[in-house]
Amino acid sequence: MEVRVVSTLDSLGEEVLQRYDKSTSLHHNLQGMATVMDKAAQLIQMAEDELTQYSTEARKIEKLRRKFGFLVPYTEQQAIREAIAADIPQNFVAQLVEENRQTVALPFWGIGGLGLLLGISWQQPLDLLVTGVGFYVAFQVQKWGWELEAKRLVIKTLDDIAAGVNAA
Repeated sequence: MEVRVVSTLDSLGEEVLQRYDKSTSLHHNLQGMATVMDKAAQLIQMAEDELTQYSTEARKIEKLRRKFGFLVPYTEQQAIREAIAADIPQNFVAQLVEENRQTVALPFWGIGGLGLLLGISWQQPLDLLVTGVGFYVAFQVQKWGWELEAKRLVIKTLDDIAAGVNAA
């Protein structure tokens, strides 16, 4: 009887330890993914800041290479690149907005402006509502395009760093 109880307790203890190991490894993996996403968000923010500068894409990548090297170790860069690449939509609309965000937003700016003009001149409150919707959509389209362009710049920079390391 004691042998059976002891063996049952041992097997239960092993099962508890295995479950604990699995849960802690899952916890560590989730923490690792959280830090990857946090670092990815920091890299995207750095790229957005760099997009405000008037310079060539090669110059932007060169400036970002140094910053990325300080922030993210090379061993983590591939995981961050994969996370950002998975986050970028690959449909036609997303590519159009990324490449031509101002052109896509222009009709919505026009709708907002026309709604404002007609709402004021004809004293129509409904036209003023159209103004708000038009301006909001235009702003969101440009914001989305800006974020997509920054993500693409981060990916290009990380690829450039990897190519430099592989060439050396």
